[in-house]
Amino acid sequence: PLEIADIGLGAESSAIGDDLGLGDLMSAISDIEPRTNTDNNDDDSQPLDRLAAKHLAAASDSRAPMLATSMPPRLDLQLDSQIDEPKQPIELSRTQKIQKALEKLDLMNVRKVSIRIYVQDARRYYTFALTEFTTSEMIINDMKKSGIIDTEKSNWALFELVDYFGIERPLNHYENLMTVVESWEPRSNNYIIAKGFAQQAALTLLGGVHLGEHSIQGMLYYRVKRNKWQKGVFRLLGHNMLFLKDSRGKSKKDSHYLTLTNNDVYTPFEPLRGSPTRYVFGLKSEMPMQMFEKPDEDYVKWFAVQTLDSLCQWLQVLRFSKNQLKFCQVLERRVLDSSKMEASENNAPFKPLVDLTAEKHEDNDDDDGSANSTAAIVSALARTAT
Repeated sequence: PLEIADIGLGAESSAIGDDLGLGDLMSAISDIEPRTNTDNNDDDSQPLDRLAAKHLAAASDSRAPMLATSMPPRLDLQLDSQIDEPKQPIELSRTQKIQKALEKLDLMNVRKVSIRIYVQDARRYYTFALTEFTTSEMIINDMKKSGIIDTEKSNWALFELVDYFGIERPLNHYENLMTVVESWEPRSNNYIIAKGFAQQAALTLLGGVHLGEHSIQGMLYYRVKRNKWQKGVFRLLGHNMLFLKDSRGKSKKDSHYLTLTNNDVYTPFEPLRGSPTRYVFGLKSEMPMQMFEKPDEDYVKWFAVQTLDSLCQWLQVLRFSKNQLKFCQVLERRVLDSSKMEASENNAPFKPLVDLTAEKHEDNDDDDGSANSTAAIVSALARTAT
């Protein structure tokens, strides 16, 4: 027999069952023994359901006045015979994921901007939402996960293209894309493109940031004005470009030519008209173009070398020197951003540029060496930035 207490109605419901005489009914049913006599006139031989019906009818007739005043409202218990299967998560489209992410960013008051990122050429592009924390590496990884670019190729990189001057430069993996976009001139025709880069390893932190003072010296062609070039001996010392001798061999006593503090290294994506050779690179100013009286001549300082090897050497040393400054700027910006952010649930999660607290594994010497090198770079460049 099923007792009322077994289905969780509590002591009060059990007391109600005693008032109804259910206890006497259960004891009466339990006292009945099976008999072999088939006499239909014998009340003791009636089936159990008939005896139970009689007993319930008698009990309800005798207790009707009490039930009208003391019985609480009826409890309807619905026991589901079937268990609902767990619902599978709804697969969102890429557009819905972007919309959902933008809604979360609105709640966190994070600045964001949407730009087009082209793939290989200007015929195919995809729209991405950039935030204050978006780096070049994040976009590359997102494009691989979305199947936009081939995951089997490991040399993908993002390039910044300045269409007005016909120049481009590869973006380091740790560079903030929003900072790059915000540095563009108003109504400029600049854009970001993803394509292969043979020196992709030099865009990483360990491959592109090297300690020490970088130096290189050699003869360069430099453009004086449009379609007019001259020869000179230049020397890069630290972050400064020095003009040593002119084409006649006259010493300039280490005349300061420009600094990489406010100039960046670019190469033309089309042959530069009037160049004495095809091996050309340019140092573009990072200041607003309105500050130059003749931006077509002074905004980009053009240089040319005789051979491809010389071009690669100059580009490598110039980028190593510039990357030191860039990484120091990234550190300073991260420190300022983290000092402004309060530890609350409404803030966006802050991901450090380099995880120096990662656990070291004794069985992986290569990882230990990389972590030690990264720590040395961070500590040294942090002192330089200070």
